[in-house]
Amino acid sequence: MLDPEAGHDIFQSRLLNNLVVVPRTQAPREWTLSLYEHLVRSAPVGLFRMADDGTVIESNAIVRSLFDISSTSWNVLTEPAMVECGLAEYARLCLETREARVSEGACETRDGDRIYVRYYLNPGPEEPEGKRAPEAMAVVVDLSEIKQAEQKQLSLYRYFNSIVSGISPLVALDEEHIIQFANRSFQSELSDGQDPAGRSLFEVLKLRAPEQAELKKNLQAVRDRPIENCRLRLGDRELGYTVFPFEGGGPGLVLKDITRLRSLERSVEQLHSRLLHAQENERQLIAAELHDGVGQTILAAKINLTTYSRDPERYEARFDMAMELIDRASQELRDLYSMLFPSTLKDLGLEAAIRWLAKRVLGARGVASALSFQIPDHISAHLETQIYRITQELFSNIVKHAKARHVALDLSGSHGGPFVLELKDDGQGFSLTDVRSRTEGFGLANVQRRVQDLEGSLEIDSGTGSGTRMRIRIPATGAG
Repeated sequence: MLDPEAGHDIFQSRLLNNLVVVPRTQAPREWTLSLYEHLVRSAPVGLFRMADDGTVIESNAIVRSLFDISSTSWNVLTEPAMVECGLAEYARLCLETREARVSEGACETRDGDRIYVRYYLNPGPEEPEGKRAPEAMAVVVDLSEIKQAEQKQLSLYRYFNSIVSGISPLVALDEEHIIQFANRSFQSELSDGQDPAGRSLFEVLKLRAPEQAELKKNLQAVRDRPIENCRLRLGDRELGYTVFPFEGGGPGLVLKDITRLRSLERSVEQLHSRLLHAQENERQLIAAELHDGVGQTILAAKINLTTYSRDPERYEARFDMAMELIDRASQELRDLYSMLFPSTLKDLGLEAAIRWLAKRVLGARGVASALSFQIPDHISAHLETQIYRITQELFSNIVKHAKARHVALDLSGSHGGPFVLELKDDGQGFSLTDVRSRTEGFGLANVQRRVQDLEGSLEIDSGTGSGTRMRIRIPATGAG
């Protein structure tokens, strides 16, 4: 480019994106050398020129700094960093074949830095009469920051991909419900291990017509906010799903197999119903005890007192009878209170409470009991209550179902150690399979739940006609 008024030739270097100003009076060769020297000094890339044996004739500071080379002259073919990154081998090929070479490589410098470079190698220009200059030139570009950024992005992508792959089944769809992406969970759980990309979601998920219509409706309706807590059935599985919008794309879908969760929810609902039923039965039993026992006794006492009040001299005996009936009603109330929560347990401890329970439940129905205790004097109130309730349930089962004549109970334990309760009866026994298949009654489910709450174990040895032996072990963790 010519500037006639200034009397200079002005050249613009695309590589440097700046201006080189050379006086017009300068000779062409001098002008060329001046431009070359300016490029070597000012270029933001590494530059060097080497002889046909690989010895560097000329280099700029950037290439020496990049490879941590302190000398201005070295041999490209033997410089360790250049050998490691492949530049030495490509330089040798360029010198031998007189053909340009371009490649990339990485190496470790003398200072231990890891660098990434791209290098361009060109043979020297032809000399007059067709002779070739015995040398070559090289341009080296530092790619370290670019490569480090790429590796960071790749690492983030792999990290993100591992997270996405490990979560619940997920797919990204276009507006026509064609799968654009499916994570590994979706592929393994819902697509027979195959990548379903490019297929319709409804071709992969074979849904019943009502559920397919509902899912399509939700996919089309999602806008700025997710549509959550939706459910569908796929074969014998029940899936929960959330539809959410992808910015600039179609909807996304996250699914979760909730078959077991729904089964547990139904079990909880059944247990809740059974609990309410048990509470109602308990209330009816208490009401019956009060009406048929205490209520009738108090009514009889009232009748006797009414009769006595009409003629005290004539019916003096009725007063004594009424007082006897009131004492009986009081005792019946104490018995009822004790069944609900025995004061003996609180006042005298676990052994006394179980002995009273054996007399009240077993002895009252003609069942003989042999009781043995080896337990500490002071244990936690919670453990006492749980062991008492377990024993109460077991005694009740024996009376209702076993038809036993003799029962032996052995309860042993120590501070910091396990508690062991063994109970044997000579009753008719039962089939474990039949009992476990029942949904109501027998009380073993209640015993099992209490034992589990104490982190314990329950062993049952029984068979039809052979009596029953139960062993409950409560570890120190549960006993504490």
